[in-house]
Amino acid sequence: MDKKIQKVVCQPDYKRIYSDFIAVKCPEKMKMVECFLSKDTLSLSDILKINNLLFDKNSAENQKHKSYDEKAIFEMLEYQKKTQIK
Repeated sequence: MDKKIQKVVCQPDYKRIYSDFIAVKCPEKMKMVECFLSKDTLSLSDILKINNLLFDKNSAENQKHKSYDEKAIFEMLEYQKKTQIK
């Protein structure tokens, strides 16, 4: 018998997290991010854009230990190729 390995992807529900955060902490910023939150799924670039809109862009200390999945890494590499970033 063949054993199939099921790949389970467990990601945070960023739409719900950001919606709840904005509703409680900064409802005035909802207009800025509603175009992202109206999507079915958020990509890595969407999440980073929302994060930049909501939080201080100079908070590099908070961003030191990020981790990315394979899809996100390929998305970043494709963006770098497209914009010729090295």
